[in-house]
Amino acid sequence: MKGLFDFVSGKMENKEVGIIGTGDFARALAKRLTYSGYRVTCGSRNPQAKNLARIDSALTDVSVRSVSECIQTCKILFVAIPPEVHNTLKKYNVGLAGKILIDISNPTSEEDADAMEESLAENLARMLPAATVVKAFNTLSAYGLEVDASITNGNRDVMVAGDDIQARNTVMQLARDLGFTAMDHGGLKMSRELERIPVLLFNGWGLATKTVLTLFPAWFALGYARYYILKQPPFTLNLFPVNFLNKIFACMAVSLLASCFVPGCFAAFAQIRNGTKYARFSHWLDAWLRMRKQLGIYGLMFALMHVVMSVVIIQPAYFPTWFVSSSVQVQVPDGGGTVTVPMSSVMNLKGTFPVSEPAMLQPYTRQKAPHESVVFSFDNSHFGKDVFFKGNARCMLSLGRFVTQCVELCLFQESAWYCSGC
Repeated sequence: MKGLFDFVSGKMENKEVGIIGTGDFARALAKRLTYSGYRVTCGSRNPQAKNLARIDSALTDVSVRSVSECIQTCKILFVAIPPEVHNTLKKYNVGLAGKILIDISNPTSEEDADAMEESLAENLARMLPAATVVKAFNTLSAYGLEVDASITNGNRDVMVAGDDIQARNTVMQLARDLGFTAMDHGGLKMSRELERIPVLLFNGWGLATKTVLTLFPAWFALGYARYYILKQPPFTLNLFPVNFLNKIFACMAVSLLASCFVPGCFAAFAQIRNGTKYARFSHWLDAWLRMRKQLGIYGLMFALMHVVMSVVIIQPAYFPTWFVSSSVQVQVPDGGGTVTVPMSSVMNLKGTFPVSEPAMLQPYTRQKAPHESVVFSFDNSHFGKDVFFKGNARCMLSLGRFVTQCVELCLFQESAWYCSGC
């Protein structure tokens, strides 16, 4: 491995890097290496059928050769093939003498990772004893390699594990050249931990999720006992789906958000008791402190659901006492008397507004001849100005639409509204 890395200048002397494989991760890695000034050679079992430039024009300068030619040309090689076919590299063991193999593979599931006695990198090192195997880049995705992490706010850490210190330093410098933050993770045995990172689903969310699943039934049972068994205050079943659950969501949000701050207080008291901030916390407090972020996100989720459901239930069907029914007096000229137009209030995002009930006008319209013209005027105390409706008795039902239109718009461009049928 001599000549690969200059420890004085901190730069890679050999800019030739090989990639065994031509899949998605291999192409993303080749693009990133090319942008960073490296010459890239991809090894394939069928190089004649691989035209990477047709897939991505940025890979025009990447050469595709056979696996044996790629190994012979490059001293640093990425193994970007599935771990199931790692055994196909056994026949190249002699040619891999003195080469650095960077293993980027991961188990397919957390169960597979738990079942393995050794990591995939350790298995590869045992399979190819002539090569120097280093575990790195396995915690990055193909998308993360192609796109700048500063733009996507993605992961920039490359953890490197290997038994050969010089090989680790070489790979760490390679990671820095690609724009990532290299972290020395120790010997190759530590690759077991590195390989578990990508397959952990919702890492750190297990205890927080169990806490939420415990709190929700507890609050549900308490609320049900209070409102439906003890009936303080009494609830009706039609309020159960929305209004009752909305109260449970509110209690969950307050409980979870409070649980984010309480362990900090306990930690402060523990430090005062211990007389130092360097003493280790109790196991339960340490676990509580570690899941504060997850509990806060769960609390925010319940708070948002509480807000949405609160907006839904602000309507007369759930809270009729919040709304006041009123009416509008319609004056009929020429001694025709007064007609009362019932109005009911409805809540929207701008507040309450009245809606007419035109069916109540039908008894009055029957007293008028079809050809008789009538004029209805609205007192300006309701709308801020005098407006009126003009039409014959057959158009009385249009008055309801007129009232609704006036109230909803709350702005009258004209002082009169005529029925289109007259």
